[in-house]
Amino acid sequence: MTQPMIGWLLRTYSGQTRLWRVFWLGWVPPAILINITFELIRGQRVAVFAFVLVVSAYQFWAAVALWRCAPNASHRVYTFLGRSVSVLQWIALFGVISNLNVF
Repeated sequence: MTQPMIGWLLRTYSGQTRLWRVFWLGWVPPAILINITFELIRGQRVAVFAFVLVVSAYQFWAAVALWRCAPNASHRVYTFLGRSVSVLQWIALFGVISNLNVF
């Protein structure tokens, strides 16, 4: 990764980025790619297991970043919505991991 990308990831993780950037640049595009990739590897146990490990690390980063950057929104309602998405992401992550038959 390039230095600016690592800097952005660290700033975002520490809550120093505007919420819209975290959501529209750090959450939506990767979520689309994750869903497409999962559909392509469904049924391949080892690939799914490796994919879950990688995605879990990303999901952890994204949920924390959304939560911490939520106050950096233009309106309080977006703070609430950003934190709601973060909580739902944690619930979904635990649901996916508990329902996989790869362990």
